[in-house]
Amino acid sequence: MSEAAGATAQRGPGMGGARFNYGASSIAAIEYYTPDTLNILYAEAKHVWKVTDDLGFYLGTQFSHQQSLGDRLLTGDSFYTYQVGFLGEAGYRNGILSFAYTKAGDGADLRSPWSSYPGWTSVQIRDFNRAGEQAFLVKASYDWKRFLSGLTTYVLYIVGDARKDLSTGNGLRDESELDADVQYRFTKGFLDGCSLRVRYANLWEEGGRTVQQVRVILNFPISLL
Repeated sequence: MSEAAGATAQRGPGMGGARFNYGASSIAAIEYYTPDTLNILYAEAKHVWKVTDDLGFYLGTQFSHQQSLGDRLLTGDSFYTYQVGFLGEAGYRNGILSFAYTKAGDGADLRSPWSSYPGWTSVQIRDFNRAGEQAFLVKASYDWKRFLSGLTTYVLYIVGDARKDLSTGNGLRDESELDADVQYRFTKGFLDGCSLRVRYANLWEEGGRTVQQVRVILNFPISLL
């Protein structure tokens, strides 16, 4: 796993984590310790308020910490960085409105060498977790089961700014991204269990390039029994 992260070593990480639930609240943390390579700590806390059967609120906070270890075989130099994040959601019947904010440390870009990045502002094209970067996200989701069972949609918009060029220390151009997602899960007939998902993303760089991306995903179950 050290090699998979990009280090010149053949060492695996030690990992440990725990979650504690108390009613509608929970706290959790997990640690990855890879000697002479990389240390990753991730922690989160959340609480859910159910006001009525139709109305509820969610509030969460998260913290990520990463640093080099020992002989610093990942980059050859020592580094340290972090990210803090906050997420608030309001749900009414089948709709959810979400707001998120994250802020990364100036020391280095955050890494996700073995899986997807867990930040709440990680979206289709960008993770918005580079050195110094802060991101603001708003998202609207809806489950259309009252009209068509199996159909869900969401749209989000995110703005990231204040990221830095680590080689010069200068600021880089701000970016923003618009994502839309439509998914349909078949619940009847011979297609029961299959799902079709279409995702669209448009990334703008201030004064620069635009990137568009479309993904079409078809999932279907296979039973061997």
